[in-house]
Amino acid sequence: MRLATAIARQQLGSDTMLLSWYDRERNLESPAGVSECHEGCATKGSWDYAENRGAQLAVAFDSGRFCFCFL
Repeated sequence: MRLATAIARQQLGSDTMLLSWYDRERNLESPAGVSECHEGCATKGSWDYAENRGAQLAVAFDSGRFCFCFL
């Protein structure tokens, strides 16, 4: 998370905000439960949540194992 935040600050400036994240290996996300209504959808709930709140940057590591969305 620290590395993703540093990248976001470099790309977007110091006034960034983490909107959502997803950990594929542990199947954890924040905000919790945003993928419940996305069962069977190609788009993860954490991505959709961030997109609908104006996310400007997504930072992914290890081929999508971790994804962080920033405003």
